[in-house]
Amino acid sequence: MAIKIVSYRHVGYGYDIRCSREFKIFTNINSTIVDPRRFDAGPSSIFVGDVCIIPPQLVALARTVEYFRIPRTCSRFVSENRRMRACGIIVTTPLEPEWEGFVTLEFSNTTPLPAEKIYANGGWRR
Repeated sequence: MAIKIVSYRHVGYGYDIRCSREFKIFTNINSTIVDPRRFDAGPSSIFVGDVCIIPPQLVALARTVEYFRIPRTCSRFVSENRRMRACGIIVTTPLEPEWEGFVTLEFSNTTPLPAEKIYANGGWRR
């Protein structure tokens, strides 16, 4: 059975992006309090692979495969697709005018269940 890739292409209103194979998964095994003034990424682990499953109520970070240069005259917004939203995964990242680089994607699993698979280098597959 062939795997159909439905990401990383131009669509009518934007561009579907891909995430890299390296994920940083934040855990809270010690009920750590997060202080944005003294951020400590200690309660996290690095996972490298083609498929990442985000544990319930946790967050994972990944960077895009694509490199972006945002023109001065516009801004962009990264958002999850409908399938991700239906699975309880939220992704939101604003890109400001004249920003340049790889985008850090934040995948938030808002459900009490392990998230559906996040696929590296190919987006969502059927």
